[in-house]
Amino acid sequence: MHHYIGYEQCYVAFMDILGFKEIIRKALIDVRTLQGLLSDISVPIDNGRIPGQHHAKMFSDSLTVSIPINRSTSSSFLDEIISIQGALVDLGVFVRGAVVMGDHFEDSKVLFGPALIEAVELEKTVARWPRIVVQPRVLEPDSCDYIRQDTDGIKYLNYLASYPDKCGESKRFLTTHRDHIMEKAKENRTLLAVLTKYYWVANYHNTEMKAQGCDDLLIDMDQLFPLL
Repeated sequence: MHHYIGYEQCYVAFMDILGFKEIIRKALIDVRTLQGLLSDISVPIDNGRIPGQHHAKMFSDSLTVSIPINRSTSSSFLDEIISIQGALVDLGVFVRGAVVMGDHFEDSKVLFGPALIEAVELEKTVARWPRIVVQPRVLEPDSCDYIRQDTDGIKYLNYLASYPDKCGESKRFLTTHRDHIMEKAKENRTLLAVLTKYYWVANYHNTEMKAQGCDDLLIDMDQLFPLL
């Protein structure tokens, strides 16, 4: 791996917000809600292992989060990304993205570097579905609790398995997750390219609900996706 002068080794996450034009056009989310989420990310945290400062920036439908590896661990960074993904999903906002490790530069005004380029490429070419894929070298042995391997062999963040551990109202979150999927599928029932994305999320939801013994929260796939 090449290391370039002026860059810093960082964990970098890049996320694309699905349906962002509609969210903005229909004012589905208060601007202050997204601003508040970004503010919560960009504060010093003490995760019990290494205190650090995350950088978070949003531009149009893209969200980036990064932290130098000497101020975090991969597990704690992935934990933070899961928290962000869970908070967005709770608002009915699904994302597709990637987490990588590599050379990165970021300050209050600009961000760029090989790691960000790689994260963007993985989001566009590998993630495909509303999932956040994880570059293999980011993973640590204790990452397995919130990592799932998909049928295509790609590993991604399993936020439904992790979120309940952080939240006392997990039943509400899982119910809301199901309802958001159903709403999005119905809204996009004539748009096949979009509908297939929510078909993937619905399958992911059902797999996790079965694993958690929450059969009452299963989605009827035949009823919701009669054309797929």
